[in-house]
Amino acid sequence: AESEEGRILMKPSDSEGAELEIYNLYSEFAKAHPDAAFLYMGIEETGGYVQWPETEAYDKYDPRERPWYRRAIGEPGVPVRTKAYHGGATDVTIVSTVITVEDNDGRLIGVQGVDMALDFLTSLAKQAHLGRTGFLIIAEEDGTVIAHSKFPQFNFKPMKEFNPELAEALPVGEKMIEVAMD
Repeated sequence: AESEEGRILMKPSDSEGAELEIYNLYSEFAKAHPDAAFLYMGIEETGGYVQWPETEAYDKYDPRERPWYRRAIGEPGVPVRTKAYHGGATDVTIVSTVITVEDNDGRLIGVQGVDMALDFLTSLAKQAHLGRTGFLIIAEEDGTVIAHSKFPQFNFKPMKEFNPELAEALPVGEKMIEVAMD
């Protein structure tokens, strides 16, 4: 269905075949995981795209050109988390986890992903109890905070802006560290 200025309404629920099956699977997953913002799959051969929930997209949208798609095919078969980004259509900050999908012979079918809103990660971080005064920070490799359990106002800001000492102390490339500070 055509919409405003080069945008179309994606309606996989009105489709048939594999597209409808994928959409229905994503719908069931979303019911069981209400914190998922988007579930989607880009198809390598055709450039097709299936997404839950149904929404508008640019009519010339080709998922194969998107950074999330390219990042996944750069690391086949491995779940990859993208950097946090602002989801323009939803006006929320999103973190994506994407992975390639292959057939039984190992040929690339496409890339599928799940997006989580940053506020979900913050609420998840708040549930972590680290002693009496500890807190959890989830940050990008470059030091950009994507979830701060104690001070969510620091989300999506470089750690060096609000705690330069901690930013300097963090080893680059480490997946998880523990820091004790007075």
